[in-house]
Amino acid sequence: MGFGICRIEIEWGESAPIASPGGAGKAWVENGKLRIDINRNSFDSGTFSTYFGSGDFKMEEEYTLPAEVAAALGVSHYTIEEGNYPIGSESGGNTLSLTL
Repeated sequence: MGFGICRIEIEWGESAPIASPGGAGKAWVENGKLRIDINRNSFDSGTFSTYFGSGDFKMEEEYTLPAEVAAALGVSHYTIEEGNYPIGSESGGNTLSLTL
C-alpha cells in the first residue's frame, strides 16, 4: 500500500499500451543493475503524478524479483533495495527510465 514496486511480470508478444495503475515497459540488467524503461502513456495521470511527479521513484521496502523474472533477465536473483531512485526521461518524455 506504500510506495515502490508491487509486482513485475513477464509478458510475451505484442500488446497495445493501455492506461493502468501499473504501467508497461521493458526491463534488462545492465552493468549489474536493473534498468526499467516505462511507457509514460501506460499510466493514468493520477498514478503518474503520485509515483513519478517528484522526479524520484521511492522504494519504501526492498523487492525481490520473482525467480521466473530474474531468470528471463539472465540473473539468478535480484533484489531492489529501499531508497530513492532518480527518474530519467527519454523519447521526448514518453519513456521514464529507472536504474534500480
